[in-house]
Amino acid sequence: MAAHRVGRWSSPALTLPLRSGPGSPRVRGWVSAHVHFSVAAELAEATASRPGSFAAAFVDALDAVDEAAIRSQKIEPAVVIG
Repeated sequence: MAAHRVGRWSSPALTLPLRSGPGSPRVRGWVSAHVHFSVAAELAEATASRPGSFAAAFVDALDAVDEAAIRSQKIEPAVVIG
């Protein structure tokens, strides 16, 4: 399994198995991280009062996101697979 190259850097963290699919642990991990960040961004947007306060609100929201927060958000796929 070869590492994917990003610019001149390569990383084992970016290495994908050749047959990774929607059910693979890495893909599930990436989707989970994306959902967590997306929900945190929505929460931060709701509480940030000015552009400069979004960064702090986002960090706080990253910590505050739990299962209930994720379930309360309407999450739609950007691209339908399959």
